[in-house]
Amino acid sequence: MDLFMNHPDSVKLDGEFYLQVQNRLDLPDVVFSPAEIHGVATGLVCCGEDESTLANWAPILTREVEDDASRSLVEDILSGLVALTQRALQSTDFTFQILLPPDSTDIATRTTALADWCAGFCTGTAFNSQLNEADLEPDALEALTDIARIAEVEPGTDSAEDQEKALLELEEYLKVGTQLIFEATLDCQSTENDATEPS
Repeated sequence: MDLFMNHPDSVKLDGEFYLQVQNRLDLPDVVFSPAEIHGVATGLVCCGEDESTLANWAPILTREVEDDASRSLVEDILSGLVALTQRALQSTDFTFQILLPPDSTDIATRTTALADWCAGFCTGTAFNSQLNEADLEPDALEALTDIARIAEVEPGTDSAEDQEKALLELEEYLKVGTQLIFEATLDCQSTENDATEPS
């Protein structure tokens, strides 16, 4: 897909890219925002999924898309975002970013997008049984709980400056929290693999 070109490492999940994805998704039978799709992709990665298992998890977003071309587009975007997110979360440079509208977009739209991302993340992490809350470290479990709460956030009535500050703090928290959840899941999987290996 040309959105991701042949060099996915060069794609930046910034406001400009958000608008590009949004334009592609402007179809009658697609109701997902770019933020929600990236949230789903991130949740899937935190559960150990990757591009190779596309056939398993693509129906999360495509089961209600009737048009074949639209369904293929959503699959391509979701698959590309899974690949980008996996690379970012595995990176030692902490390059993970949340796909949100440009900073120039009104605060209400950006707040809604942040909530969409969190809702998508919860959908992604609920996909399989790899993310066992009982096995997560306290910080990672707290982050997972907080993300579910942030999914219900709505634009506030504070001053624009205060809302901007709060939104930025939430975004930074989500980036750190997601990294914690991803690493905690890796640790759990590693422990399980060690336990099943013959001695």
